[in-house]
Amino acid sequence: MKNPFRKSEKPSKRWGMVIDLTRCTGCAGCQLACKAENFTPPGVTWSRVEFLEIGSYPLSRRHAIPVGCMQCEAPECVRVCPTGASAQRKDGIVTVDADKCIGCKSCMIACPYGARYILEEKKTYFPGYMTPYEEQGYSNFQVGTVSKCTFCAHRIDEGLSKGLVPGVDREATPACVTNCWANARTFGDLNDPDSEVYKLVNSGQVIQLKPETGLDPRVYYLAPGRTGIALSGGVPNHMGSPIFRNQPVEGEASANGAGSSPSRESANLR
Repeated sequence: MKNPFRKSEKPSKRWGMVIDLTRCTGCAGCQLACKAENFTPPGVTWSRVEFLEIGSYPLSRRHAIPVGCMQCEAPECVRVCPTGASAQRKDGIVTVDADKCIGCKSCMIACPYGARYILEEKKTYFPGYMTPYEEQGYSNFQVGTVSKCTFCAHRIDEGLSKGLVPGVDREATPACVTNCWANARTFGDLNDPDSEVYKLVNSGQVIQLKPETGLDPRVYYLAPGRTGIALSGGVPNHMGSPIFRNQPVEGEASANGAGSSPSRESANLR
């Protein structure tokens, strides 16, 4: 889908990420790195790792699936926001202005990935005591407002001001990417043909979560196995909706015990 913000002949930067599920070990390092970088309070997990068990004995498998804001090309959360608190930057990153947010949760309902969180009240990691870390963190949040992953936009913006390249220079790259010891995450400019993320996305081997929504998420996955849709069933997100389409695993038993070999079309490859 064409980005409405790209009006000039020379395309602006458009950030994207590819997550290789074959490399991901489910260590949750990305989840912890996100919390440390963004000071997210208890109950607010912008980057999380879900686990999906598929197939039946003796061919069952367990997959780790990192999930966060998909930074959609056509974000529904922005469209439904009544105050303009949810907005999309020229580089495609979706942000939330807490000063404009009224906590109506319309964006949370509209997001099919369960990537948004509302801070209902201040909580502490240690009952009865707020650490200096938490005090610093709460200065970035407002009770009654929604927040979400921003691809660590502050790191990107500061890095660019220093002449650094996001996705190449660690200082300018999202924390979840730099902290992944398995190198399962690749980040960069989707408009740059020389970037690794561009090459991966245009290889024809990546998949998107819920492509049928038409939101065109800019977080892509290389699935286990043949990089097709090697997952079946659904991964419940924190709002209770599945994020992967119900597709059987090639050469394995599906949820109802029937084997299947999904075609390229059924795998929703782009």
